[in-house]
Amino acid sequence: MGAISLVFGSRENASEDVQILARQVTENPRVVAATGPAIKDLVVEKASSLFLDESLVLVLHDPQAGLLDELAPQLRMLTERLRVIIYCSEPREDLADLLGLKPFVPEQDKEKRVRQRVLAILRPLGKKMTDKAYTLLKDRVREEAVLELELAKLVAYVGEKPTIELKDVTVVVTETHEETFFSLFDALGKKDKKTAIAILEDLMSQGVHLLAIHGYLVRQLRLLLQAHDAGKQIGTRIDYKQFSKAFPTLKEGLPSDIERKHYLAYQKPYFAFNLLKTGGRFSRKELVALFDALVRFDETVKTGTRFERVHIESALLGE
Repeated sequence: MGAISLVFGSRENASEDVQILARQVTENPRVVAATGPAIKDLVVEKASSLFLDESLVLVLHDPQAGLLDELAPQLRMLTERLRVIIYCSEPREDLADLLGLKPFVPEQDKEKRVRQRVLAILRPLGKKMTDKAYTLLKDRVREEAVLELELAKLVAYVGEKPTIELKDVTVVVTETHEETFFSLFDALGKKDKKTAIAILEDLMSQGVHLLAIHGYLVRQLRLLLQAHDAGKQIGTRIDYKQFSKAFPTLKEGLPSDIERKHYLAYQKPYFAFNLLKTGGRFSRKELVALFDALVRFDETVKTGTRFERVHIESALLGE
């Protein structure tokens, strides 16, 4: 179980790389990461802990060689008990020499990365996917950041069935419906229930499964909540040119080891701009209430119900 790995990757792929490597250690890894001065505090704390979670994976981002040398005794203790990943966003031969390790260099090609990630997620769950299903998945999921969410929905949908087939992807994984979902939130913000129901009906008529709609709504709501807060920082009555200049400031103060797919600051600028405008139609209280309603819908579906359509309409319309 315990070991140390040296990885030469990139800042853009760090989060995905770490998740893939962590899943090779344990099915449900609990990743704890640190960078800069926080590395010393984290290593010392974990090394002195009497009990450590077996699923814990420690990730040290871009550490200085001198700091690792200083922490060598604690690292030796930790690597006997858990997995430690030293992740460098660029090649660091000084660390390779210091640790006496051959670095692992993750695949940078997007096509190969997606395939590796799909395998890393499905294999521990005992699931397979047909070639046709995989091809459709790639066509419908253009952003690597949402791949894990879509695979989780597929796994839940197929249940005990070992192989994910084309028809499963067709039903569960939504195509790019960003504009449609923006229209849905716009209607909800205007309290236009008739239009909201019509949009929901249109999505379902296109073969978008309720689980897929729910998953996308939850993701959008997380981002809308952040967009609502961002509006207080950079304003909401701005055009796209003004927004583009202010958008980079949203990354200030965010830690480097976050799951970027969940943060407004790391979305595509025009997508984030639309979120800002849409979020401005709601109060924060309304967004939180809608998020809570979707959580309750998820709980209802998981406990078993024949009235998914009724429950999601109730969640969206607040009835």
